[in-house]
Amino acid sequence: MAETAPAGPVPTMPSRDHVQEGTTVVYSTNPPTSGEHSGKPATWGVYPSTPPPDERLVHNLEHGGVVMYYNPAKLDPETVEQFKALTRDLQKDQKCVILTQRASIPDDKSIALTAWGTLAMLEQYDEAAIRAFWRDDVAQGPEFPSGQCG
Repeated sequence: MAETAPAGPVPTMPSRDHVQEGTTVVYSTNPPTSGEHSGKPATWGVYPSTPPPDERLVHNLEHGGVVMYYNPAKLDPETVEQFKALTRDLQKDQKCVILTQRASIPDDKSIALTAWGTLAMLEQYDEAAIRAFWRDDVAQGPEFPSGQCG
């Protein structure tokens, strides 16, 4: 039986319009999973320190990407390195993934996984659950045909 991530759909915000660069958008989830966003997406890959603004990351979700967050205060450096290696491995299949820090992950969770309209929260690093979320949710954004991302 295939592993599944503890993910679920969340209501999408009513607009996915572009906002002026530097505009702060108030999102309905933390981390965000939909809504108005910057006209410029973030570059795909691993961000070891400063995360891109939420408004750019939401653009990546619209393009079918998966954005994965971890709270650096709740994961030891070895686990963070495992997460980075996993992210690079996933990129071999589809480039459309971002890994970045987020200190404000709610509910005492250490990891949050997002795709357009989908959110999963993990208490700890779980490679099987992360891979399952990736498999089920990458390339499902509203701006590209299903199975594609960009």
